[in-house]
Amino acid sequence: MNTIKKQRFFRLFLALCCLFTASCLFGCNTRSSDADTSSIPEETKESAASTRSAGTKNVQATTEAPTTIAETTDRPDETASPALSQVTLINRSSWQSNGRYFCQIDAEVKNESGSELTDWEVRIPFSCPITLDGNWNGTYRIEENTLIVQAVDYNKNIPTGQTLTFGFIVASDTEPDLGDAQKQVCLFISGKEYYGPSTRLEESEIPGNSSGQDDTKNPDSPHVSANGRPGGRPSAGNSSAAASPSSPGGSGGNSSRPPALGDNGNPFGTHGALSIAGPDLVDQNGALYQLRGVSTHGLAWYPEYVNADAFRTLRDDWGANVIRLAMYTGEYGGYCTGGDREQLKQRIRDGVAAASDLGMYVIIDWHILSDGNPKTYENEAKDFFAEMSSSYAGYDNVLYEICNEPNGSSWADVKSYAESVIPVIRANDPNAVVIVGTPTWSQDVDTAADDPLAFENIMYSLHFYAATHGDNIRSKLLSAREKQLAILISEFSICDASGNGAVDYGQAEAWYDLIKNNNISYVGWSLSNKQETTALLKPGCSKLSGWTDDDLSETGLWLKSKLLNDAAQ
Repeated sequence: MNTIKKQRFFRLFLALCCLFTASCLFGCNTRSSDADTSSIPEETKESAASTRSAGTKNVQATTEAPTTIAETTDRPDETASPALSQVTLINRSSWQSNGRYFCQIDAEVKNESGSELTDWEVRIPFSCPITLDGNWNGTYRIEENTLIVQAVDYNKNIPTGQTLTFGFIVASDTEPDLGDAQKQVCLFISGKEYYGPSTRLEESEIPGNSSGQDDTKNPDSPHVSANGRPGGRPSAGNSSAAASPSSPGGSGGNSSRPPALGDNGNPFGTHGALSIAGPDLVDQNGALYQLRGVSTHGLAWYPEYVNADAFRTLRDDWGANVIRLAMYTGEYGGYCTGGDREQLKQRIRDGVAAASDLGMYVIIDWHILSDGNPKTYENEAKDFFAEMSSSYAGYDNVLYEICNEPNGSSWADVKSYAESVIPVIRANDPNAVVIVGTPTWSQDVDTAADDPLAFENIMYSLHFYAATHGDNIRSKLLSAREKQLAILISEFSICDASGNGAVDYGQAEAWYDLIKNNNISYVGWSLSNKQETTALLKPGCSKLSGWTDDDLSETGLWLKSKLLNDAAQ
């Protein structure tokens, strides 16, 4: 009997041990799961790009380093989950408009792993119902107050050591609790949830800029003039247009402010509003000034280069002072041929914001090409420039290029178009510099010089491709200047007109001598890694900023050297 009791006791003891062990394992798994869903810093939510890249997309609202608002220390054990990426979200701007709260947020996902990351997704829960007021570099949807951002075709892969950027603007009826959201943000790679080792939430150091305040009315802001009005350019009685974070028609997304005068560390801060004096471009003090910089490729196709870091690289490492935002109108994905108009306008906003925050000049380019005659989409152009000029009436650094390359049309056609579009811009922005294309793919500036437009502050564009266009086109430029026509080379490259073929260094130097001797402003084509000679980056370069000389094509190296040479003068 004692033996039986001992056997029963021993079996009961074994059962209890098994139950205890299972309980411990279950409890550990439960705690690990809780950490997975609650300890992810939400800081990845606030930033606004520039970018864009892609786009347009990657907007930076200040040149100062952002400060950390909150740092989550309750992170999961990093030994349990590999540190595959770092996600940084920056709150570029917060404001109130018409009783609603707005936040413009940039996000950067840095791949610090040893292999390429594929099919990223970021989920950002908010404490209140939200609507999406603008977005770039991703596909977006909202599910039960959670913003879900997924990769698009051109940025689905993140190479090792590279950073991808996206951004968005959210609106809500109540002020969102970003501190609470930081504890919930989740990053997924190829459908699996991961945690960044140093995820953080940052806010740009904009004096007076805090959620719940209209910072455009704060006279202490470095982006606002002393009298509380943004910028210095007259705005035709609409002084609030440029300061409003939302663009006309309710299509928000313009949350940046005009760049600040008096900051000698950037081009606009030193030179201010530009104007035309005879055949010359002059700054706010009447001194000769030369715009020199880079054009994006089509915003519908290469939006990823519209970002603040890319523009900063061009400004600081190349000596550029202007960015041209090329928005095609008639090609596949063009503004007038089935493209996503709101997305394209958002990429313009992103680019203007990024350039403005860096104190650079920026050209909004209505990039006609296959449409030939600018009158083809004249009504669409008037609506577009009415919206843009209303949004940027206070931005003295913004120039408007109303027809890239008219072709198959006469100067009479172009002039008629310009006489229709320019008054639309002038109604909002009386003193802005407007750039007008000329016939034969912007080569016939001599024809325009014989019958110029009767507006002030007008420049006429001339384009050349050095291996195709030589003395004949240079003679047209000099002839037009003699007749007091102000010329801007708003697009050029040093190969042939196809955009491909060998670089013609001899003709390129002949053009550069003419540019330098006559103080002609110039903008090189194009900021992309496209498989063609005109692309400034090598086809294999996946960087979106911070390029070294090894990343540059022949054209990129040549243009960078000229920009740096002129910047040093």
